[in-house]
Amino acid sequence: MAAKNAVVQDTDLVSGMLTAVQDFVRDSFLSGKTEELDTMHVGEYTVWVSHGPHALLAAVISGAAPPDLRNALQRTLERIHAEFGHALQSFSGDASPLEGTIPMLRSCLLGNQVAKPKRSNRMAFILFDILALLIAGVMFYTIRQEHRWNLYIDRLRSEPGIVLTSAESHWTGYTVIGLRDPLAIDPDELLLQSGLDPAKVLSRWEPYSSLDPAFSNARTLLAGKDVVEQQVIRFALNSAKLDPVELAKLDTVQGAFFSLERQAAVESHKVMIQVLGHTDRSGAETANRLLSEKRAEAVVNALKERGIPASAITAAGVGASRPAQSQSDTYLEDLNRRVTFRVSLPPLRKSR
Repeated sequence: MAAKNAVVQDTDLVSGMLTAVQDFVRDSFLSGKTEELDTMHVGEYTVWVSHGPHALLAAVISGAAPPDLRNALQRTLERIHAEFGHALQSFSGDASPLEGTIPMLRSCLLGNQVAKPKRSNRMAFILFDILALLIAGVMFYTIRQEHRWNLYIDRLRSEPGIVLTSAESHWTGYTVIGLRDPLAIDPDELLLQSGLDPAKVLSRWEPYSSLDPAFSNARTLLAGKDVVEQQVIRFALNSAKLDPVELAKLDTVQGAFFSLERQAAVESHKVMIQVLGHTDRSGAETANRLLSEKRAEAVVNALKERGIPASAITAAGVGASRPAQSQSDTYLEDLNRRVTFRVSLPPLRKSR
């Protein structure tokens, strides 16, 4: 422990520096939020720090400290909190209400040596230099985090489909609240790009439908896509011939395609339809795949006759590899003799 006459001249500065160092080390190096900095080495001295709810007790040690010193420091800190807890909790810079703690602190001093001015000054300068460096690190860390937070908020506000209603920065982290269109970029993606710790950002987003033209256009495209993909063209056993009833379903595909094409043209994109032929599992795989290809080609030809350009349609046969129903039942196998559609759309949103 420092000798009795080794007095730190600016206690407020040292206290502030110790607190800043503690916060910086905990945020930057310690793995758990509950871990605390309890030891520092400054030149030939060691600094022990005991932690209390409202105050820290720092002891500057020269040489080897007795094993019970740390316990003595903690007991003293607990006694100070017990007798001066209210004054500590309401402390605003006036130290006079805490003068009664001086005898308790003096009881922790070991030895009666009078510190030599030269040694004391040297220790003070070393301690000041180390703490100044650490405080500079704290300031850099704090400024960098604030800069990242501001960039993240600006990015959220600039994204279409996102309405930020509240953004708060506090000592434990950050809170963002707002509205998000389901087609807008995921705010979590922006958070990962920001460099902020996601564990320290509490986000709450409520769904809403944006009036932005890009999103209304995207919703129209999705609706047209669903119309096409919900159509299923049925076939008879071992046949690739289109029944008149099934052929009429292609009128719906035709109308939905041209509507999709008009919407996609707004952003100079094209719509592609993949026609997939299927069979039941009653035949050999080679024969099934050939039959499924013929069914897909029959549908493609019918769509071409309805004015859909060949460049917008592709055909593929998948045989019995993708059954609509997997149960072994005659009626359910009938459902597997079919042609289905898959629509490729342009990107439905753009990230800035």
